[in-house]
Amino acid sequence: MALLTTKPDFRSQWISWFTITSRRLKKTTEIGKPDWTKISQALPATLPGASTSTTSPSVSSSGSSSGSSSYSSTSRLTTKQKKEYEDLYTSLNPSDKWKLSTSKIVEDQMFDWAKKCEYHHPSHSLILDPKDSCWRNYFTEAELMEIKTENRIVLDPLPNDLQVYLNSYIGKHDLEELFEHHNAKLFHPKREADLHWAQKMITEALDLYFYDFFPIEGRSESDIIHRVWDCVEKCYDESNIKVSSGEKVSSASSNRINGEREIAGIEKPGKKQMGHRVDLLFTFKKQEYGCCESGAKEDKNGLKALQEGNLKVPRILKDMLRELVTESPTKLRQTKVAAFVTNGLLLSLIVLDSPAGSIVRVSRIGPLSYPDAPDVFSKKIIPILSLIWQVKSLMNTTLKIIRFDDTVVMPTFDSLPCPLLGSISSPKTKKRKLGDDDEKKIDLT
Repeated sequence: MALLTTKPDFRSQWISWFTITSRRLKKTTEIGKPDWTKISQALPATLPGASTSTTSPSVSSSGSSSGSSSYSSTSRLTTKQKKEYEDLYTSLNPSDKWKLSTSKIVEDQMFDWAKKCEYHHPSHSLILDPKDSCWRNYFTEAELMEIKTENRIVLDPLPNDLQVYLNSYIGKHDLEELFEHHNAKLFHPKREADLHWAQKMITEALDLYFYDFFPIEGRSESDIIHRVWDCVEKCYDESNIKVSSGEKVSSASSNRINGEREIAGIEKPGKKQMGHRVDLLFTFKKQEYGCCESGAKEDKNGLKALQEGNLKVPRILKDMLRELVTESPTKLRQTKVAAFVTNGLLLSLIVLDSPAGSIVRVSRIGPLSYPDAPDVFSKKIIPILSLIWQVKSLMNTTLKIIRFDDTVVMPTFDSLPCPLLGSISSPKTKKRKLGDDDEKKIDLT
């Protein structure tokens, strides 16, 4: 028991000691899925990390049962982080806040909620997801709709030839029938790039059926990324936006983390910290326009999926958005960044923008399910390929907005202000190879 008293997060420390001991003994062991709530309740009340309640102010269960649940991380806010978010909100100029048609101030409502949270929540970094159930206690349905629709995000329609080609698969449910239809025509990789991409992705999808790739139980995260979701990366083959794969470090994240690093004078300066790693990084030269995070499990409510989709990805997207609008501050309301999140055969989209005030808004589509059998092929593959193309179009539009911005911002001796405030510092965690399950530590950088 003495080992557990050195750290409030007894669960993380127990897993750490379990893993270290297993490695030292050279034993192959599995942690399983303990009921941490029961363990917490059984611990002495005086033990740090023990709890006599199964709920906390940062995880709301109130409101309608429909929609997304309120989400916070498993890391408790430090005194330093509490001061950071309080400084963030109190530094806001009243004229820079978002006043709804009902005269309610969005940032003030977010601050009220943030002060109740003992664990990391997106609101601590001025990130608002209208689908988060916590906001039902602060905004009416009409107000939430106003937040969702202000400067509404509209995805471009598909080119007519691509839409016609995808629709040509409707009504075909047999693998051989799909294969014959697919082979009826070829498309040029340069002159008909979008059609070539769609056909190539359908080729690879049909191969998964021919070679019995499904079901995916036992497949690794890498297997699923490279065999199922490579359609995301390959959509950008002909685009000016390039895709890098393989746990790439976001420079926008690194810049935010190390933004206040300086010569300490009294103490030895700390090492430069690494930025957040993502599975796919969408870039043009040194600018970042989006990312993709993936997991092998299809459990969209698992800890890894929740933390990546609700906290980690929105924070890294905000870092990217701030970098872009620092260069083009007059284009704040037009600039959008996007991320795909995949969990097993599920694909979700997150788009981040700043429609008004000083907040950034999260907009979501999905999850969409990849077709695991020929009989549901057209019904599921058409929305997925369409959405992937539409996100590429959205990124290309943002690229043009930033690159073609001719606004001249004259430098001064004062730092050029970014029109968006940053995020609070993150809980420092280390990834460990414990498998793709709920007990794997998540990097929330």
